Amino acid sequence: MRHLIFSTLAVLGLVSVLPSSVESCGKRMAPLSPTVLAPQADVVVVGKVTSIEDEYIQIGEGENQPLFRIANVKVTDNLLGPKGVSSVRVAFHVGANTVSVMPTDGKTNYRGSGSVALEVDQEGVFLLSRRAKADFYTILSDYRTVGFLPKAHPNFHDDLEKITGVTKVIKNPITLLNSKNDDERANALTTMYQRCYEAVYGRSGNLKVEELPADLNKAMLKALLETPNVTIVGSRYQMFASLLGEELKRLNYVSPHNSNNGQPATEEMLDKSCKDFLTKNFDDLKITRRMQ
Repeated sequence: MRHLIFSTLAVLGLVSVLPSSVESCGKRMAPLSPTVLAPQADVVVVGKVTSIEDEYIQIGEGENQPLFRIANVKVTDNLLGPKGVSSVRVAFHVGANTVSVMPTDGKTNYRGSGSVALEVDQEGVFLLSRRAKADFYTILSDYRTVGFLPKAHPNFHDDLEKITGVTKVIKNPITLLNSKNDDERANALTTMYQRCYEAVYGRSGNLKVEELPADLNKAMLKALLETPNVTIVGSRYQMFASLLGEELKRLNYVSPHNSNNGQPATEEMLDKSCKDFLTKNFDDLKITRRMQ
């Protein structure tokens, strides 16, 4: 399943070479650009760190929680999030494994240790996660990379363009999901698929599952049903199975893999099966997203 998640990045232009398996050969996966986290961001801003607050804080409940500090970031371009914001407070992890200065040589890419230590005058793009009942954000991160794109990096302008493209889909998904252009529709579908399905890193606490608004739910299902299979990264069936997993159980979907006399189902069988199921159950299917 992790292979599928990375495969979906290609349609966004975020990955040039896709691994056939992430861990199967015991090889550590190459670090990726922060652009891979863009579909999951609550807020995306271009800005500059103007100050670091003196106070240390703990995020999370219980003892021995990691320490964080707050950076005040002046916003120069608000790509995603509340309008009219001139500054944001960003919590960053203070610890031994924190990367103080992000690589800018174009070789080591952006990989940190799940966090980045912000410093005054640092500039770049911040991919942020909303915190429940908090007046600050945290930087999205996972084992692949962290959600900070430094302005000094050689790939900054290209990656900023990709991130901007993702935020345009998030802000206007229904129009793009209903596009008559197959590639544009597939791109929007992939972005929203990631936003709903991809594991949400950089968030803490219990994540609640929420159904998508009815109009967005309908647009995603329609795009999944009507977009040509050849334009969907991975395949329609893979996206269908992962995006609607719980719904398929609820509605007793039977995969062709389980009804082909013990033989693997062909791609054509899988595609026809999910299209038939989508058509029959279109009004009953509910896509969900994990939210904080």
